[in-house]
Amino acid sequence: MSVKPSRAERFRPAELIGLSFLLAIFAGVIVAVSTRDVTLGVIFLGVAFIVSLVMFAMLTLVAGEPAAAPGATADETAAAVGEPAVTREQDRPADPTEPPAGPAHH
Repeated sequence: MSVKPSRAERFRPAELIGLSFLLAIFAGVIVAVSTRDVTLGVIFLGVAFIVSLVMFAMLTLVAGEPAAAPGATADETAAAVGEPAVTREQDRPADPTEPPAGPAHH
């Protein structure tokens, strides 16, 4: 069983590369116009493209949806991933209304 990614998920990398390219063109044109040196503008274009691409990649990694929150139960993890939950009794959170299991101390 394979999950087909949506169109937005498939084009997300292309959007980030395109945005990096637009930022690089902006930086290159600004430098080339202000210094009147095309070579320096091309250098800044390349540097800005690489820096913005790395920046967007790092932000995408940080902002990505985690598979499960820290301390999540197996049911919550399976639900986040979209798989059926297979749990054991010990994986379930304790019900605060039930007395604790084990020998009773008087």
